[in-house]
Amino acid sequence: KANADAATEAEKAAKAKKDEAQGIEQTLAIETMRVAGKEREAFIQEKINAYVAKHGEMSSAELANLTAQYGKMYDLQNMKTRDEQHQEKVKAHQEEINRLETERNALMDQREQYSAQGDSGKVAEIDKALISVNGNLDATIDRFIAFWQAAGGEESAAAIAQLEAQGEKEFGVKTL
Repeated sequence: KANADAATEAEKAAKAKKDEAQGIEQTLAIETMRVAGKEREAFIQEKINAYVAKHGEMSSAELANLTAQYGKMYDLQNMKTRDEQHQEKVKAHQEEINRLETERNALMDQREQYSAQGDSGKVAEIDKALISVNGNLDATIDRFIAFWQAAGGEESAAAIAQLEAQGEKEFGVKTL
């Protein structure tokens, strides 16, 4: 019986070594996929490895089914991430436009005050500042239009039309 127990322990130790080596190989393969930019494949393989570790071997039909299901899961998760990133970029662009419009409006108010006071020197200084702010605003609107052109879709067409109209309205003051 002692020999049988020793043989069983030796088999268990050999299996544990084999499992550990296989785990290292699997981890290396997954990390290699990630380094190669194959995030989706790495995600699927990681999920399949976890499934096999928990449930044991599977048929090729089960493997194909799990691969498809995990692929869909990855795509859905990344769709949410891309949408969140898109919304953050939209918000950042709009905040920059709003900041520049506020700055421009403040300068326009100051220009009116100095003009009413007859201070042509200050009006000339503000005109220079307005040209700079208007240039920045124009460039920001152009970048935002390019962003929407790259995004495509119905929402993009409406946003581009709105930005183009906003740019035309804003730059009636470009002659300053």
